Amino acid sequence: MSTSSTCPICLTDFVERGEIAKTPCGHFYHIECINRALVESRRCPYCRANVVGVEKIQANTRPDRHQHQSHRRYVTPNGIVTHVDHDSFRNHHLVDAGDNDEDLVTMNAALFESLIQPQPTGAQFGRPHPSSQLGNRPPRLAPLPGMTLHPNGKKKKKKKKKKKKKKKKKKKKKKKKKKKKKKKKKKKKKKKKKKKKKKKKKKKKKKKKKKKKKKKKKKKKKKKKKKKKKKKKKKKKKKKKKKKKKKKKKKKKKKKKKKKKKKKKKKKKKKKKKKKKKKKKKKKKKKKKKKKKKKKKKKKKKKKKKKKKKKKKKKKKKKKKKKKKKKKKKKKKKKKKKKKKKKKKKKKKKKKKKKKKKKKKKKKKKKKKKKKKKKKKKKSDLVQHDILSLFLVVCAVTLFQIGLPSTAHFPAPRFMDSVGGGR
Repeated sequence: MSTSSTCPICLTDFVERGEIAKTPCGHFYHIECINRALVESRRCPYCRANVVGVEKIQANTRPDRHQHQSHRRYVTPNGIVTHVDHDSFRNHHLVDAGDNDEDLVTMNAALFESLIQPQPTGAQFGRPHPSSQLGNRPPRLAPLPGMTLHPNGKKKKKKKKKKKKKKKKKKKKKKKKKKKKKKKKKKKKKKKKKKKKKKKKKKKKKKKKKKKKKKKKKKKKKKKKKKKKKKKKKKKKKKKKKKKKKKKKKKKKKKKKKKKKKKKKKKKKKKKKKKKKKKKKKKKKKKKKKKKKKKKKKKKKKKKKKKKKKKKKKKKKKKKKKKKKKKKKKKKKKKKKKKKKKKKKKKKKKKKKKKKKKKKKKKKKKKKKKKKKKKKKKKSDLVQHDILSLFLVVCAVTLFQIGLPSTAHFPAPRFMDSVGGGR
């Protein structure tokens, strides 16, 4: 039985990769790995038993996978799940089963079951254990055939490594063989291609020769045809020449006749032209005379018109001069009137200014008089005030000398009381 948590084919952990498959013989693989293996042979890669179908199990992480390394979970062929301590495996070894040795495989299974002491579970009474249901993580089983269990529960992978090395060597040899085969195939292909090319070249040469022969035949035929055509053309040319000669003779005769006719016509035309010219000359002379007369008349008319225009211009000039004189006179009169008005206005303004000045002077004089009066009054008041104050002081001093009570209860006169300002 496959009793490890790794896939026996790809040797990777079940948790790291996707879905898991269980064979009818009770071994666990990755679905991809077992499908590839079953394509080659319908046998379990582990125990070599016939396999019809595969049961699909989804990998699931459980808390019990974090248990101590020496305590693992195992499943018997009957489907009973137990947890066994690895110490019970000490000094017990499984025998390496060969590829086709089914007796040793069964012996290994019996030995494994004798070491496990299963506890009574629901599976014994026809009810499956919950841990063996679909969707749980696959059980950790015993190591691969040909491997021993370490006392601490660790695996030794020496034999695996050797097998891997052997496999690698085999693969390398296979690759080398494949490369050699490929090279041979390539060489064969090249040779075949060369042969084909040679054959093609030969065929092409043959075709070219055939074409050349055909071309030569065609050329000969063409030459014969050309010769025949040339002969025919020569005959035709001779006939044409004869016809042309006849035509030329006829044409010459016709031309002579035409020339005679043309000469006659020309003579007639010349006569007519002369007559026409004479008539034209006469007409021109008449026209010239008429034109001269007309010109003379026009000149006379122009002269008359010019005279009339001159007279009109003179009249207009005279009228303009008269108008200008009248305008000048009117302007002069207006200017005189304006000057008179301005003079009158100036006189009035001067009179008004004089009156205003007189009034201002009178006002100033009045103000000066008032100020003088006020100053005189102020001076007289101050003098009176000073005299009174001196008198009071003298009285107070005399009374003090005599011994009479002083005039302290009388308020001393202030110099600024009677007047609005100081001295």
